[in-house]
Amino acid sequence: MKLIGHWMGSLLNGNLPLPQELVGEMSDSVRDAVCAHLRGGRPFETYLGYSGCRFHCTADDREMGSREFTDGERVWPEGLVHYVSTHSILLPEEFVVRATSGRMVDGADHSRTASLDFWIEWSGKRQSYTIRQRLADALAAARAAEPALVEKLVEEVLKSETEGSASCVFVGCSRRALAGRRICARHMLSDDELKWRTAHLYALPAQI
Repeated sequence: MKLIGHWMGSLLNGNLPLPQELVGEMSDSVRDAVCAHLRGGRPFETYLGYSGCRFHCTADDREMGSREFTDGERVWPEGLVHYVSTHSILLPEEFVVRATSGRMVDGADHSRTASLDFWIEWSGKRQSYTIRQRLADALAAARAAEPALVEKLVEEVLKSETEGSASCVFVGCSRRALAGRRICARHMLSDDELKWRTAHLYALPAQI
């Protein structure tokens, strides 16, 4: 099944679109039919926590929802109808055809794998040059700032540990291992911890 309506969560998700890139014209009758189809989907999955509107509008998070729905061929987030009805988001042509055909929504088949490949390919052809340039600049700034932050994290480790005379065992690492250990202060920080501690650098800009 095809996942649609998923957005960039950070600067590191550049293969996904921002909803601002998909704003476009659609007749009221077609938009109403698409919204009706989105609201009429069958529940597919439920997640913890609500999603917020990426336009930073006044929509309540509960309106954006925490579930996914399906028509048997596509799967979408509960809040996608808000983007279509309030922010004039366009959706793939094949989905619009299905929504306006009056065809009944099929049941949810959880045995089928849902993939973002179609959504990424479709939305990738509609990227905004201006938005993508802003995102590229923000990503470059984040990557430039990360080494200094990592060094601060290393300094935190060295407040409770001391370096020994041996070299760190990680290939290519020129740091000294911590006393009584085989790895350095930098490698005491796991990849998961570094990802968590640097995540704020890669947050999407408030203004797109």
